[in-house]
Amino acid sequence: SLSKMISPEIRWHGVLLTFPSVRNGEKLVGVEHPATATSINNLADLLREKGEYAEAEQLYRRNLATWSKLLGEEHPHAIMTRAELAALYAEQDQFELAEPLLRQACEQTARVMGEDSMLHINSVIRLSVLLRDSGRRPEALQLLRDAVARAEGRMSPLSPRLQKLRRHLEAMEKNPSTLH
Repeated sequence: SLSKMISPEIRWHGVLLTFPSVRNGEKLVGVEHPATATSINNLADLLREKGEYAEAEQLYRRNLATWSKLLGEEHPHAIMTRAELAALYAEQDQFELAEPLLRQACEQTARVMGEDSMLHINSVIRLSVLLRDSGRRPEALQLLRDAVARAEGRMSPLSPRLQKLRRHLEAMEKNPSTLH
């Protein structure tokens, strides 16, 4: 049960939040229902943002198992949960745990959605950031170049997201140690 994993309340930006809707969802529609899984994923995101990594990891792992069972290992929900779990590890400098998850997400998004899909492009960007942060800048730079090139084929040249990616690439090319 979710109530055994986390405390029933949490403070977020000074506001007391409780999670009866997640518990109620478990009771009403079941622990393996997509609505419950979505609520749990949102809670995991919140816990991760708050720095409660152990609790967030439990929820991401639970959700990854749920999405994989309900929709399959290569469904976008399972892939994104895997990427969120990898992000959690990366935030704790556990690159050896994060990298295989992100590489798997990249492989799956390329196979399922296509290499020009935004889901794949975003997965590649996440992997490039991880590689940069773990000191593997040449590989990170090449992945980022590829991702920006693909994004340019998908996005408006005026897109704020594309402009940000280009600035990030320029900064990394000029100074590989720059973190943007």
